[in-house]
Amino acid sequence: MALLAEEVVSLSKSVQEMSVDGDEPPSHYIVKDSFIGSADDPSPSLCPFPILDISHFSSPSSSFPETEVDKELEKLKLALSSSGCFQAIGHGISSSFLDKVRDVTKQFFALPGTEKQKYARAVNESEGYGSDRIVSDKQVLDWSHRLTLRVFPEDKRRFNLWPENPYDFRDIMDEYALKIKVVTDVVFKAMARSLNLEENSFLNEFGDQALMQARFNFYPSCSRPDLVLGVKPHTDRSGITVLLQDREVEGLQVLVDDKWVKVPVIPHALVINLGDQMQIMSNGIFKSPVHRVVTNSEKLRISVALFNEPEPENEIRAVDGLVDENRPRTAVQTTTGQNSFVCRTSSQAAKHPHCLTSNMAGMPLASDGVSLSRSIQEMSMNGDEPPPEFYVKDSSFTHTDYSDLSASISVPVIDISLLLSSKDELEKLRQALSSGGCFQAIGHGISNSFIDKVREVAKQFFGLPQEEKQKYSRAVNEVQGYGHDLIVSEKQVLDWNSRLFLRVFPEHQRKLDLWPENPNNFRRWRNH
Repeated sequence: MALLAEEVVSLSKSVQEMSVDGDEPPSHYIVKDSFIGSADDPSPSLCPFPILDISHFSSPSSSFPETEVDKELEKLKLALSSSGCFQAIGHGISSSFLDKVRDVTKQFFALPGTEKQKYARAVNESEGYGSDRIVSDKQVLDWSHRLTLRVFPEDKRRFNLWPENPYDFRDIMDEYALKIKVVTDVVFKAMARSLNLEENSFLNEFGDQALMQARFNFYPSCSRPDLVLGVKPHTDRSGITVLLQDREVEGLQVLVDDKWVKVPVIPHALVINLGDQMQIMSNGIFKSPVHRVVTNSEKLRISVALFNEPEPENEIRAVDGLVDENRPRTAVQTTTGQNSFVCRTSSQAAKHPHCLTSNMAGMPLASDGVSLSRSIQEMSMNGDEPPPEFYVKDSSFTHTDYSDLSASISVPVIDISLLLSSKDELEKLRQALSSGGCFQAIGHGISNSFIDKVREVAKQFFGLPQEEKQKYSRAVNEVQGYGHDLIVSEKQVLDWNSRLFLRVFPEHQRKLDLWPENPNNFRRWRNH
């Protein structure tokens, strides 16, 4: 559970109050051992930032010559496959209305702190007003305040968190969200056309109940812009993010070819950048850019970002038209509405110091991409030296010697049967997840004998002859099945293991042709 900044870091003043008083930023906000620069620093690159007239994509085909539309589609593809973002003009939203959105944002953040606190984000919630969520006492805080609201689906709006002051905030935001939804639909279709896909290919992946979340950002002036960031470098998890920048003050920077590039202010433009989910859907063709916000020593800055994500039950994966033998599926993200199951085996040959078994549960699996004359299991049985494709280069790690248990790191043990009745156990859980991020669960209600049955059928399956396991092989354009690493680069280091990946929930999405019939009780244990 993530905590609010005020609960972990004791600050006598808010960022806004420190800005007004010209205070030196506390140590929690200082980015250490890193050169930042500031909004006024000439060092970030000023290379041309892509500007696209998206009216070419939304107007009837007769409005523009076909060659002109094709040229703009090619510009779109180039922008999204390189920097992953662009500035959109010709979006159909008037400059006067964009200024209204900016104005209500500024008016809200100018309210007294007690008024804004009426909309404060609760500890266990993501929506509302607040600052950084703290996951570590070593975390560097952003010099900003935010108001986060769900806008779509409409029935998920929590109007108790939508400000009543300014009085027209709700009406303006409702209209703005509808206009941005039209813009994103146009962009999704254009992106598909730029890749020679059916124009609804990406839209269909988002579903009828796609999510849209608004984030209003407030960056007060900062006395040390050389040490403090408005937002730390990150990528968005969304499909697409649409950002309305401040009308005058710059601050957004995008990492392009290992250089920070300033995103200039164009008052009537919308900055559109892709998120991790769209990089997955495009099978790595389009990029999710790393970006940050620098602070300014003299001026405050606002922005409004709208994040678009698929509906919660959808699996995020590359669209089928972008997957083939030459370009296998690069990644898969399963949403919180789904559960998947991975069986894996780590071969005994991991005793070789160059072999590393990594934890990649939930990632797609593959046996294609690298030509190996023998499987990992066969090489292990024969005691073969692992091929170079498995070597971890320029990195040192030690193989765990299980005979020396004193060298083991203690992983927290939590009795989850006590979580509803014991505050001590709840505190242990909080500490475990805010430090190591994991724990061992006891008191889960599953008998030891049944757990041993699960282990046994897993071992029996991996003990089968290779040709028997290959009956359940993962196809090139599929996620589920038996196989090894998915290869996305010829320089990739391969894991020394084999895996069986199966969807178990929702039940109607189970692909039982991939559920082994041998051992004969493999399928039955799932209903225990």
